[in-house]
Amino acid sequence: ESFSEAFFNLGTLSTPFFWGIGLAFHAAKVFNYSPFFSKDWEDRQIKKYVEKEKEEADKYR
Repeated sequence: ESFSEAFFNLGTLSTPFFWGIGLAFHAAKVFNYSPFFSKDWEDRQIKKYVEKEKEEADKYR
């Protein structure tokens, strides 16, 4: 194989690509960065599940 064929092989490029993705997720966790699941979202989900549980418990009283 020539240098360009070996360098641009999918197997050659996939390893650094996936390591980069893993490194980015690790950095986000280390620096407490969560653009999709913020603390506000978490609080809303907890309240939703607590209300649902209260409704279920009230059914059997």
